[in-house]
Amino acid sequence: MKRILTICLVLAFLHHANAQSRDKEIQIRVGYGLSAYALDVDYSYKNGGFSYTSVSKDSAVTSQVPIELRYELHPRFNFGIDMRFGKYLYNPNENNTGKSNKFSSVGIGLEGVIVNKTNFRWYAGMVLSTNKLHIEENQTDSNGSYNQTMDWKGGGATIYSGVMWYIGDGPLALNFNLARDGRSFDLKEVWHNGSSQDLSNITGKLNVTGVSFCIGAVLRLKQK
Repeated sequence: MKRILTICLVLAFLHHANAQSRDKEIQIRVGYGLSAYALDVDYSYKNGGFSYTSVSKDSAVTSQVPIELRYELHPRFNFGIDMRFGKYLYNPNENNTGKSNKFSSVGIGLEGVIVNKTNFRWYAGMVLSTNKLHIEENQTDSNGSYNQTMDWKGGGATIYSGVMWYIGDGPLALNFNLARDGRSFDLKEVWHNGSSQDLSNITGKLNVTGVSFCIGAVLRLKQK
């Protein structure tokens, strides 16, 4: 009797494993997103016994194009690379002549699947990233006008959750996700009219926190 029961349990387990098994996936995700951030900007200057600090708060909205690659380790877990390219949007009610900016982000993402069906996924994950921000603006001081370029670099962490709907059992899906985002930048380089400026006595820090919403498409490639 015990032997029969053992055989039945093994057969039931094998049937369950085969029912749950499927081809592994490589996912390519592309979309468009908007983010709203709170900004903390901190500048400090030290020269001998003299020091000066300026702290300010602001807000910003960004647009971005996310490109994500995911490799499935298990039907419930995947990992991959996250890349984002975008810009901070200027206030249309202000004079933005001579202003431009762009940012990029590259990170490693780890993701878990909460609901895993043939044509529907509910997922959540985290990304650790390195980030670059490039700002170019026309400035004016006592010596006249000049073009100023600033480069900021730093790290960030993003926690997100989203859903995707596949079209039947096909390769294409719609993708929506919502994220909590935090990034910290340090001022690395400044140019005036193409000439590099000395930053040995200057420190600049920029911290941003906010939320982002992205919508896009997914292409999945199945592997045996």
